[in-house]
Amino acid sequence: MDTKKKQFRLIGVRPLKGCATHIRKILKEETTYFLYDDYEVDQKYPEKVICKRNNNVPPYFFSDISNQDTPLISISAIVGKNGDGKSTIIELMIRILNNFAYAAGYQFYQDELNPIKGLKAILYYGIDDEVYYVEANGDSIKSNCFTDKLSIKNPRKVNQLLNKIEEVLFYTQIINYSLYAYNANEFEHENVKSGDCWINGIFHKNDAYQTPIVLNPWRDNGAIDINKENYLMNQRLIALFVDCDNGKDSFRNIDNKKEAKYIIFNQHDESKLELNTYKDYFINTYKFEGNNFQSQINDAKEVEKSNEGNNYASFVNGHTDNLKNIKQIIEDNQNDFDFAFNVFKSISKKFKTKRSDFKDYLIQLKKTLVFVEKSDQNKKSLLSLVRFFTKNKYNELNLLQLQRIIIVITIRNLWHKKYQEYQEYQGYFSSDSTYGNDSISKSEQYIIYKTVSIITKYPQYRSVNSISTQDTFNSLFDYQSDYKEIEKTQQIAFDKLQNDINNERSHVTLKIRQTINYLDSLKKGDLQYIKQSDINKKIIESLTLSRNIYKDTPYIIDLTEYKKRVDNISGTNKFIQSTDTIDFLPPPIFETNILFQHIHSSNEYSYLSDFSSGERQLLNNVSSTIYHVRNINSVSNPDLIRYKYVNLVFEEIELYFHPDYQRKYIDFLLRSLRKVNLQNIASINMCFVTHSPFILSDIPNGNIMFLNNGKQVFEQMPTFGANIHDILKHSFFLEEGLIGEFAKSQINKVLCYLNNDCKKENSLQDSIYKIINLIGEPLIKERLLSLYSVNNISENIIDKDEEIKRLKDEIRKLKLDKLNETDFNR
Repeated sequence: MDTKKKQFRLIGVRPLKGCATHIRKILKEETTYFLYDDYEVDQKYPEKVICKRNNNVPPYFFSDISNQDTPLISISAIVGKNGDGKSTIIELMIRILNNFAYAAGYQFYQDELNPIKGLKAILYYGIDDEVYYVEANGDSIKSNCFTDKLSIKNPRKVNQLLNKIEEVLFYTQIINYSLYAYNANEFEHENVKSGDCWINGIFHKNDAYQTPIVLNPWRDNGAIDINKENYLMNQRLIALFVDCDNGKDSFRNIDNKKEAKYIIFNQHDESKLELNTYKDYFINTYKFEGNNFQSQINDAKEVEKSNEGNNYASFVNGHTDNLKNIKQIIEDNQNDFDFAFNVFKSISKKFKTKRSDFKDYLIQLKKTLVFVEKSDQNKKSLLSLVRFFTKNKYNELNLLQLQRIIIVITIRNLWHKKYQEYQEYQGYFSSDSTYGNDSISKSEQYIIYKTVSIITKYPQYRSVNSISTQDTFNSLFDYQSDYKEIEKTQQIAFDKLQNDINNERSHVTLKIRQTINYLDSLKKGDLQYIKQSDINKKIIESLTLSRNIYKDTPYIIDLTEYKKRVDNISGTNKFIQSTDTIDFLPPPIFETNILFQHIHSSNEYSYLSDFSSGERQLLNNVSSTIYHVRNINSVSNPDLIRYKYVNLVFEEIELYFHPDYQRKYIDFLLRSLRKVNLQNIASINMCFVTHSPFILSDIPNGNIMFLNNGKQVFEQMPTFGANIHDILKHSFFLEEGLIGEFAKSQINKVLCYLNNDCKKENSLQDSIYKIINLIGEPLIKERLLSLYSVNNISENIIDKDEEIKRLKDEIRKLKLDKLNETDFNR
């Protein structure tokens, strides 16, 4: 056992006096709710939690102590009827972590965090025998992890405190696929002044796994984008399937019914550079207007006083030079500009009613020329420049759109310069190479798209201020200095990106690494892991498929063969030293799917989309968990928080699952986690919020919080390894029995009739007999039939011969039971 690893547990929560009722709901003030019975309230200091000496559950009970690269695992559960407070416990934990994150400096990574008012509660967690707490008490945040005073009124803007306490921080991921959960519209009464809701700030974000609380799946005002979820699931599963071996215990084997066999893919027609970097951006920014310059140039006196100079000529000179610089950038990078502008023209009909701010600028600038002498040479030059932009319709672009094109040009040039360092990559990322339709061009386009996405999305890379944040209108047009500044800041971000690609190798640059490796392999001949010969429509047509979704040039590769190819080429790329299988998945220029072979019908195959909702949910749930945990494990940048402890909360885990899937879920999740290298994560705590007795039968009762009407009930009901029927019949679950309520009412109606407790109607006689014969519980059925026969033989309602036959059958059954009992006792 690795002695350096310590066990992490989420211990519980305590609502404090004065906690807003809409927050604590049914939970009781000044009451600590425990997830593990190894802890108790300190009698002297009720708000303090201490460890008990006796522990009924063996240490490392859920952990694989034979493998030092796997984390220590703790598992707990919360159980109770609907409305007993299960979700409120989790929501209280989320709120505490949100306010801590907001106050402690996490806004450095996630600027969408917002505080919660009226929160007064404590969260407890343990690392080995040490108990830590985070207390949110109104505006103040305190903890025994640090001595600093934190407040949501004066949040930290830097992360210095977090780096000091990194060793005792933990990352929490909440997984809840319920349609009714975490709907921002239902938290409107808690919105801050800007109208933002705090819960929107903690859905899964691209913040390099820094903010300590995240909700999955992502929701847009409560709505889950199922198409996005399907895409993400597909990508995660391919990574896991390629990275494991065949066999009955393999992650590829799905319930011993289907086995992941092939990856099948087609190249996308349109690139992400075209669709996302340009098309989506142009659509989203078409309403943008730069700072109002018209007031400066309409009035000659204002122009005279402006910083442009003391006369109109110098004013014109400055703008002429700036427009010349823009024109020069366009002409030097004509292919780049043509590609972007063609995308713009394809959607420009959407903007017909909107005149761009750039066009307004040129119109207003032209108007000022009436104040300039006719003989002034710059006047002619400026008119020529205005005609250039107008004739080519470049003036239809607005300032943000123009800036976006400049950024893309800068990024392409940086990649071109980088690849020129290697003889075998000469010509890559040139303006002639990048904008074709072949695999090399599509790969280059994707790398440019992803680079732009990263440097504008992730805070550690963000380097360019949008035009909308700049102080003056014509700062954009001072391209002599502004363009150099863009190049400088992009170079800094690009160097950081290269460090991640080659050294840190985090999830942030994973898709870039995949595309770089594919680009490199195109020059490797026999070592290519995706080959032209893999385009094989005949193989696909020979398989028994529910449908054929690849009609043109589909690639198909056996997963085992793919892994062999990857093993052969791994580490041969001079540009980056990749060895991880995940770095060699088909790059995102392809639309990729998985083909599953039916184990009991070898030529029958299906796509993931053919799976039942339960099968897909199982794969989605587990693959998502493993994917994110592996990404947390991959964070190595010393400037970022590297979490050693992870808290996973599974709410409504039984959704979509057949009871057999519920029964197998925890074991399947644990086995799947053990197959992944998680050497940087010391411990994982899991908490299941559930109604399922099948889940509970894998968890000792000392690790279960039983809730009843907002109170914790310290039950002694044994759960671990218990018979499901025994768990269900316990009064905590079904205090009114195991029979459906409608069935119970029908049985009571039969009893009422047979006991003469209610008025008899002839029309009910036949239906009473039929109802009795429908009953599945043998004891109840036999007793009711006996009562029915006694009441009705004398009235000749039932056939006497039929009753004799029934009684003989019952005697024969009793004799057989007695004989079997005698044989058993011998």
